[in-house]
Amino acid sequence: GGVMMYDITNPLAPVYVGYANNRGPDRGAEGIILIPADQSPNGKNIVILSNETSSTLTIYEINPCAAPGLAGIANNGSLTICAGDSVKLYNSNSTTTTTYQWMLNGNEVAGATDSVLYVDQAGAYSLFAYNANGCENTSSVINTQAVALPVANIMNSGALTYCAGDSVKLSDANHAAGNAYTWTLNGNAISSATDSVYYANQSGIFGFSVIDANGCKDSSLTLTTQTVNYPVISVSASGVTTFCSGDSVTFTLPQNNNYTYQWINGSTLLLNETDTTLTVNATGNYAVIVSNSGLCADTSATNTVTVNAVPTIPVISQTGLDLSTASAANYQWYFNGNTISGANTQNYTAIQNGIYAVEITDNNGCTSMSADLSINSISLKNISVVNNISVYPNPNKGNITISVSGDQKNITIELFDIMGKKLETIHSGSLLSKETINYTLPALVADGIYFIKVKGVSFEKTERIILQR
Repeated sequence: GGVMMYDITNPLAPVYVGYANNRGPDRGAEGIILIPADQSPNGKNIVILSNETSSTLTIYEINPCAAPGLAGIANNGSLTICAGDSVKLYNSNSTTTTTYQWMLNGNEVAGATDSVLYVDQAGAYSLFAYNANGCENTSSVINTQAVALPVANIMNSGALTYCAGDSVKLSDANHAAGNAYTWTLNGNAISSATDSVYYANQSGIFGFSVIDANGCKDSSLTLTTQTVNYPVISVSASGVTTFCSGDSVTFTLPQNNNYTYQWINGSTLLLNETDTTLTVNATGNYAVIVSNSGLCADTSATNTVTVNAVPTIPVISQTGLDLSTASAANYQWYFNGNTISGANTQNYTAIQNGIYAVEITDNNGCTSMSADLSINSISLKNISVVNNISVYPNPNKGNITISVSGDQKNITIELFDIMGKKLETIHSGSLLSKETINYTLPALVADGIYFIKVKGVSFEKTERIILQR
């Protein structure tokens, strides 16, 4: 129903000029002729349309100054420009026959004569275009906004060197609502670490990037963390930890020049006990606190020490040659500083002159030694307290005869070695007057001095014999 006009100066890039429609009551143009300017009565190019139905003509004068193609300014990117960035503005209908001049706030931008302009500052931008015919056109204005970058300021709340299992709080000191974060470890993004705060619990180089509500981005400096392992503590004891008063136990752990030590009893620090060894002689719960380079401290397992009191010093009671002491769990009698073999009861009968003592042991295994008791009243001659007693021959070769005068209803005859150890009971019971006992010493008994002890109701006698096989 009308006519369209194009500038085809460059056939490869025709420029749409305009469209005319003068239909009125007509149904459309049926014919079209061009009258060049040199043939036109007014010296200008004329287009004549023949109209349908009305049989009329419509005459148009062609404006030789067709406007340069300028559909408008397009932008490739946000019109909000982050500091240091830019946005691309360009003519969305550029042609090679059009000349351009970019304008900022109504002023020409020096050197900006291309169809494309990269903008890095705020302002009102427009594009002025003109073609070879001297025709001009100006685009609408497009406004840009320049904004500052967010400032990524990493900070730590706590030491960057920390113990294994602990952590340090890292955060953005300039946090603002709407910011989006990505934390990194050794340059790699940490999955799900998208908050303004991150708790680092391993060694490495940490940092973050932040994007604000305008889409502007900044990256922080980095912080390096170091994880220190807790000290390994292994305490050994020199012996048992339950013992008697007067004894002790020493606790030891390996020396490490990077460690410091503090021994404790329960929760009490032991003054000046800062070495790798501790000697203990009192009941308590002992442990050691070990610090690694002054950073990470750990406490050893508790070593419980129990010190038992020793028994009260025993007192030897003497009745004749019979010795006894107070009740105890175990006994050991001594003669001249040497143990008497087999003398392990509460009572003991002395059989020779010398120094006697007794050691008692309680149920905890603790011992106590009596004072020495000197005995010098034992006769080695055949002296009977009441009756005449004979032991012969002496010396002997292993066989001896024992006799007493007078009937004895209750008599005990025993064999002892020179240390006072009872070797055997020779006879126990009645012994008639003039009755003899023939006795053979045990085959395992070596040559030497032995004692025959005879004890009756009202007498006792010790006789020394010499065995020479």
